Amino acid sequence: MTFFKKSVVPLMFILFPLCLSAQISMSSKAVKTGNSYVQPSTTTSSAVTPSAIKTASVPSAAPGITDHVDAQVLNSTDDQSEVHLSVNRYNPSILTCSFNTYVTSISTYSQSHFVSSNAGASWTGSDIFDPNSPLVGGDPSTTFDANGNIYISTIKNSGYYIIKSTNNSTFASPVFAGGQSDFDKEMIAADNQSSSPYKNNLYAAWSEFTDIGSDTKPIVRFNRSTDGGVTFSPLLTLKNGPGQGTNVQTGPNGEVYVCYADYGAGPVATFPAVGFGFVKSLNGGTSFSAPQVAVAYTGIRKLYTVNNRLTFEDPNFNKIRVNDYPSMAVDKSGSVKNGRVYVVFAAQQNGNGKAVIELSYSDNQGTSWSVPKIVSIGNGIQSFFPWVTVDQATGGLYIAYYAIDGAGFQTNTYVAISNDGGNTFVNQLVSDVSHVTAPINNIRYSPGYAGDYIGVAAHGGKAYVSWMDQRTATWQVYVSQLDNLPAITGATTAFCTSATYTASNVPAGQTVAWSASPSGVVSLSPSGNQVTATKLSQGYFTLTATLNPSNVSSSIGLSTQPTVSNITYYTTGSCSSDGYINWYLSATPNMPTATNWQWTVSYLGTNSAIIIDNPNAQTINAKVLGGGQVTVTYKDGCGETSAQNGVTLYSNCPRLSAIVAYPNPASSQLTIENKPVRHDAAGPGALVVTDNSVSDFTAELYNSKGVIIRKAKNPTNSTAIVFNTADITNGTYYLHVKQGSDVIEKQIIVQH
Repeated sequence: MTFFKKSVVPLMFILFPLCLSAQISMSSKAVKTGNSYVQPSTTTSSAVTPSAIKTASVPSAAPGITDHVDAQVLNSTDDQSEVHLSVNRYNPSILTCSFNTYVTSISTYSQSHFVSSNAGASWTGSDIFDPNSPLVGGDPSTTFDANGNIYISTIKNSGYYIIKSTNNSTFASPVFAGGQSDFDKEMIAADNQSSSPYKNNLYAAWSEFTDIGSDTKPIVRFNRSTDGGVTFSPLLTLKNGPGQGTNVQTGPNGEVYVCYADYGAGPVATFPAVGFGFVKSLNGGTSFSAPQVAVAYTGIRKLYTVNNRLTFEDPNFNKIRVNDYPSMAVDKSGSVKNGRVYVVFAAQQNGNGKAVIELSYSDNQGTSWSVPKIVSIGNGIQSFFPWVTVDQATGGLYIAYYAIDGAGFQTNTYVAISNDGGNTFVNQLVSDVSHVTAPINNIRYSPGYAGDYIGVAAHGGKAYVSWMDQRTATWQVYVSQLDNLPAITGATTAFCTSATYTASNVPAGQTVAWSASPSGVVSLSPSGNQVTATKLSQGYFTLTATLNPSNVSSSIGLSTQPTVSNITYYTTGSCSSDGYINWYLSATPNMPTATNWQWTVSYLGTNSAIIIDNPNAQTINAKVLGGGQVTVTYKDGCGETSAQNGVTLYSNCPRLSAIVAYPNPASSQLTIENKPVRHDAAGPGALVVTDNSVSDFTAELYNSKGVIIRKAKNPTNSTAIVFNTADITNGTYYLHVKQGSDVIEKQIIVQH
């Protein structure tokens, strides 16, 4: 539905319009514009992340399902809403999306067009649909054809327009595609099935209001393009009666399906919806079956009286207007559910309860439908704005929706995921930050406007969920990647002989092929979703489960070589008087039955010492002076010694200098000596490693004017330098001792 601000509907009008806003007449659209238009510049985004967005994704609802961190398409101060998203099934790294915008720099409603070439990590495009004529009515829709061309639609004037990109970057000027009079919610879809007899046909369905003065009589309309969006066919009427919220999809053999919210059999709409209407074409959109209410339900779009006017602003949703429009997807994956038509919608539970998301499907091109089932979270206070898609590689089913799940209308975005054709579901939270359901701006937009839908697209075990929220105080669009991949379970520790692993979260109709790399570490004996890995040699390997025919895979790293997978270490206590600090260390073996632990010091810094109290235990305490590295090994249950793992320990404690100068005051001579490192007494069996080596150092003696009067380097194998001070005048002098990069300064008194 368009998002223009319209006038108030008087209570005397018993029949309420079906268009997005609470308006009777198109002539009453009060679009806010500036005094003049300026040529907008293209806006480019690199997935800028506001500070309010978390840097970690939400927890996984089930093995194999992983949500990624929310990313922004365009970080701006302008309102964004009503996002639609598509993925190129033949090049899944290419995504496109479009959403409504209000561009404050030119005080104009517009619509964006963005493309990502790296699976949603970053986006480029513009928040202006048409720079030459920026004013549009919104209702974004996107699609890819079988050749990878992008189509994006918008409402503009009295109909819909298309922009097209053939290079995933630049878009051609808008082309008028069809429509007349008061127009609402066009939805487009291209036949992207390479084997379809109608491949690359572009289809559109929408609602028009035949009573221009009051917008009370919507009809469902349709047309198509068979030449890549250059020309469009005359309009067809699919239902000559109240229907709104159209959705058009194609089937595996070129079928064309259109569904919509059905608002009754009479010429004037009744609220809420009585179910979803459905028509189909088996000849590429040339003609359609008679309209029918395919599945009956009680929708959630209700009329209320506020200040002597009728409105859709629903107090159960913090006075936003919600809808009961259906969303549709068709399985074209070639899997066991190939051809299944899925439709989801928001309905009142049991006909009079809270808003829930329900699903129904058909396996015979819409002739009959399954009994609707609830797929939204059970503890949701209200659930709304559902959107559905099918992964055309795996047959996985994804249903995105909002759920008010906390006090004060706190809302999150969820996805109901099914890998078995809608029989069972896992609900995964995808929004990293909750938001408050509320109207975006009742002055700028029609009353209660908060967008009318969110989006989801999927391919190859990855789904992309798009929605809008105001976590930064401005309504913005976010996209979150969701992985739905095989989960490999089994022992992650090293093994002596063999271990068995299982792949779960496998979509129906997919088989599992197992592989290990590099070769020579293990041999594999697969049995369906399980595999036994038998050890051939010590080493590390990657075990991969690949789904056929979708070629979606998951991998885990494993080992047949015993090693210390992790060392936990931290300081305990305070510094000792001579500069030591205590470290606690605990080693974790990567396989069970670990014995014969052995801790050693593999590196020791100059003038350092490390004392390990019990070097043959898994958990030790080490006293450290200076710094150094300790390593550990163990013997596993196979009788093999593990590979070493080590950590660096250090002490920043103040300590007695290893360099001493004596006597001070000096008379006839001054001795500068590098003393061996001191250490505390160690207990029985302790490992004591002390740096007692003779290190090179130099000494320089300065007078009060900064002139060097003595300089020497310690002789070979000597720890001392001796300066003759017998002929030096009484007074204060300054000694600099240099050892490597360290410099020690001492004040020396000469007194005869």
